[in-house]
Amino acid sequence: MNTANLPKIAPDYVTLLQSPDNIPFRYKVMRGLFKFFGTIAPWPTWKFAAKIFFSPRSRKVREFEMTVLETGKTEKIFLDGKDVVLTSWGSGDKKVLLLHGWGGNRAQMTPFVEELLAQGLFVIAVDGPAHGESTGNQTNMAKIIEAVELVNEKFGGINYVVGHSFGGAALVVALDRGLDIEKIVTISMPTHANKIMKPFQTLLNVPDKVIRRIDQRIAKLMGQTFEEISAVNLAQKQTIPFLIIQDSQDSIITISDAIELNANWTGSELYLTNGFGHRQILRENSVHHKVAEFLTSNNRLDQS
Repeated sequence: MNTANLPKIAPDYVTLLQSPDNIPFRYKVMRGLFKFFGTIAPWPTWKFAAKIFFSPRSRKVREFEMTVLETGKTEKIFLDGKDVVLTSWGSGDKKVLLLHGWGGNRAQMTPFVEELLAQGLFVIAVDGPAHGESTGNQTNMAKIIEAVELVNEKFGGINYVVGHSFGGAALVVALDRGLDIEKIVTISMPTHANKIMKPFQTLLNVPDKVIRRIDQRIAKLMGQTFEEISAVNLAQKQTIPFLIIQDSQDSIITISDAIELNANWTGSELYLTNGFGHRQILRENSVHHKVAEFLTSNNRLDQS
């Protein structure tokens, strides 16, 4: 199967599954391809599925986001010979890194900049590998974590991190692997690997054995299976102050996932919102204020 001219799959598989009558024709074609070739040609089918799975879709930058980006300092660092683009603002001693989710970009995180600057923080937003203005077509969690480590090194250490969705999951794994920070915030974060894998499999009718091959590929890249690095499984080893933000109307991540994570992470706080969904939550002033308040508060949560 030639995948060169195929469109990149939208990252929001769950939303598409919730409206089966509105699934685009091209996805229905791919469902048929997976069903047919998954039996008679498992090797090319696995390669085809992996290419789709590891290829993030691009997101358009909105005008108000570009306005904020233009007020900062944009520069590049390099990972495996490819550009990783970041923008920074401010001059505070305490540094906070903003990391978007799968298929997002650093522009998506710019609504937080004003509030964080008002609290005297130095703010950094980065386009993950193969996202936004960073170069490349395919990426994975391991490479995103490498990019975070490079940003950390470039700025002489980051104090706080804020991650949306898959970006939050990557930051939790980075923390587990030694990223030295003081506090972490995640917003609309998947806590179990099946929240990412199952919708992808269901939407495209990907055979179980192909999904297992993708998980094996992830295990080779990460040194652990996708499920082993799920946030809920890493939580019990952590005590760092953690703000978990989740919306009741999120069509992708459920409140029960956030509640479970909060129960398993010593030193966490759960902040629930209502009516913002998975992405609009990033543009809500109450969320910006809560994040800034949490990061700049000197009161550690009771960890007894």
